[in-house]
Amino acid sequence: MVVKRAIYVWISAFATFLAIMCSFAMAVLLINEGAGAVVRPYILGVFGGLSVESYLWISVTATFIFLGVTCMIVFRKQPVDPEIVKMFLKVGGNLSALREAQEASITETADQLEYNRTVNQKFLGNIKSDVEEAKEMLALLENHRKAIEKIRLDMISAIEKKAGETGEKLSADLKNKKQ
Repeated sequence: MVVKRAIYVWISAFATFLAIMCSFAMAVLLINEGAGAVVRPYILGVFGGLSVESYLWISVTATFIFLGVTCMIVFRKQPVDPEIVKMFLKVGGNLSALREAQEASITETADQLEYNRTVNQKFLGNIKSDVEEAKEMLALLENHRKAIEKIRLDMISAIEKKAGETGEKLSADLKNKKQ
């Protein structure tokens, strides 16, 4: 099919080239011979002569017609090559498989992120409750420290009082024994 098209392009382009050459020749003949000159082309020789102006316009018209036909042949939509279609289908299939794999990967990543978020929330919730318990324990220990400090001070004063009383009692007993 491609070879036929190439042949048609070459034939049409050659006819366009011949029409351009005839137009150029008639323009030169019109300049050299002037208006009203008669041309006897080989093809039209049997029918008589043709004016140079008419032949020029016929050649220019033929040039544009052949040029248009050549352009239409060149730019006409090409038939689809089955190998290219197979290649596009294969690429499309690969893209579809890649898209599915990417979607699965994204879904898996999203699920993993959600799981990690849930685990982190539980962990941070446990840490928060542990910190609150530690604060309560510290407050309780502070209260115990204050109570122990008070008891220590009370005991020290009680011991000092008892030691003072005992010292006075011993001193009184010693005085009584010396007498």
